[in-house]
Amino acid sequence: TDIAGNLRNALPEQEFRGTVHAVEHHVCHLASAFLVSPYDKAVAVSVDGFGDFSSAAWGLGEGGTLTVDGRVYFPHSLGVFYEAMTQFIGFPHYGDEYKVMGLAPYGEPRFVEQMKQILKLNGDGTFALDLRYFRHASGEGANYQVKDGIPSGGRLWSDALAGLLGPARESNAPLEDKHRDIARSAQATYENAFFNLLNALHARYGSDAVVIAGGCAYNSVANGKIFERSPFKHVYVQSAGGDAGGSIGAAFATWHKLGGNSAKRHFVMDHAYWGPSATAAEIAGAVGARRADFDAAGCTIEIVSDEGELCTRTAQAISEGKVIGWFQGRLEWGPRALGNRSILGDPRRADMKDILNLKIKRRESFRPFAPSILREAVKDWFETDDDVPFMMQVFRIREAQRPRIPAVTHVDGSGRLQTVTWAGDPRKESAIGNDARLHPRRSFASWKEQLGGRSLAWTPGEVHAMEELRQALIGIVLRRAEEMAEALRFQMRRLEAMQEAEGEQSMKLEHKISYVSLVGALAPMFGLLGTVEGMVGAFMVIAKSATAPKPSELAIGISQALITTLIGL
Repeated sequence: TDIAGNLRNALPEQEFRGTVHAVEHHVCHLASAFLVSPYDKAVAVSVDGFGDFSSAAWGLGEGGTLTVDGRVYFPHSLGVFYEAMTQFIGFPHYGDEYKVMGLAPYGEPRFVEQMKQILKLNGDGTFALDLRYFRHASGEGANYQVKDGIPSGGRLWSDALAGLLGPARESNAPLEDKHRDIARSAQATYENAFFNLLNALHARYGSDAVVIAGGCAYNSVANGKIFERSPFKHVYVQSAGGDAGGSIGAAFATWHKLGGNSAKRHFVMDHAYWGPSATAAEIAGAVGARRADFDAAGCTIEIVSDEGELCTRTAQAISEGKVIGWFQGRLEWGPRALGNRSILGDPRRADMKDILNLKIKRRESFRPFAPSILREAVKDWFETDDDVPFMMQVFRIREAQRPRIPAVTHVDGSGRLQTVTWAGDPRKESAIGNDARLHPRRSFASWKEQLGGRSLAWTPGEVHAMEELRQALIGIVLRRAEEMAEALRFQMRRLEAMQEAEGEQSMKLEHKISYVSLVGALAPMFGLLGTVEGMVGAFMVIAKSATAPKPSELAIGISQALITTLIGL
């Protein structure tokens, strides 16, 4: 590809004077995991759909060097297998695989034997698809398209798969036990292949550390079983494991290649807060522009300058069952809500999951929410004690603790945790610490706010349209449902039109950052809808910290405005 030529054509008013370095797809993934990991030596593994005609690659990282010693080539792919099963169960959108992970624990693995015909495992750790059950090798499944901002892929599975497993589910059909069983069997089959590979690599290299990237790195259920089903003792999973994180690997791989022995490793990516942010002035301006609307909605806007008071009040609100929209600092790089664009709730409330699924997230009831927990408390709540800063592993919650945090305990007793430290997120750590003093559990229910698989907003300008959407949602309670249906559709059209009219450059930036996957969801700045015993209320807190903790990188989140919405007052 003529990158320099493409830049000249796209940006004729500017001159590109740099040098283009081509970095292979899986080298990007492997480098994004190893070269920013805390390990001096580790097995590096990349597994995804496809990239540069490979679906998996592995090697050994040591110091500043990274070798690629093996691959699985097109048309065989674990990512294609899982995506095909996702489509077959009736989830058609690109990236819907996480729904299969959430659904799987509700089923039984009764199709595992049939799936052994679909995906065959080899003694050297590699795998192969039986192409009779797939269409991608002929190019029939490659017609990706984007509709309403949501990408979808062509149908990957062939009619032979329906002959093996029975009819596929239509996306609007009810979920039945059969579909749950297929999900469970697909997850089990993926895990068998994944650990067949990891165990072979451990035997080959003998290193106790493994680093993981690629789209399949988002299979947090499998990642959480690495200590249980392989000899590895240390794990690092890149927060932006998909193609969005390839730029990290490309940069570090090129830097080490050009620098040679002088390019000493000194950076560990132990947080994901590298995205865009909004200044206090930008947020204040957006609030001021809509002040009349906030007053009409009965919102109270208050600046809380004391950091301790802010965290104490937030913790108190959560302990009272309220829902928090948490916005601070830079956007997380990757798909997980890690404290800067999050919605927080009380994990002790058994009804919290249903409230948020039905009222705010508007998503399937079988999908779990995630506990954010102080790092030092992990051993008390989970059967596995390890660092999970990016919410990329699922661990089993201790059986005695499950009744205490039902909102984040999945049906199989597991939880996709995020470990929180002061160094990584001082404000969230303080809020959880204050909450722990109120109630001895030391965790929050946490999730990232999206609508239809895409970010609601990145900039304060887009938040204007989000506030319009919030008003429409409140109207669901205040008006007749049939009247509000059209109003909500109108607001969504306004949001889409605003994104197209206002942000062509912003959308290009989003495309560059996210590639084909949608990354980062921004929690609504100006209000979330919630109901408590039929009453709707909102209390808005805009906080600006007077002091900032060290190191200075973390000061970004402290110096900028935090908008917290307490629902159900």
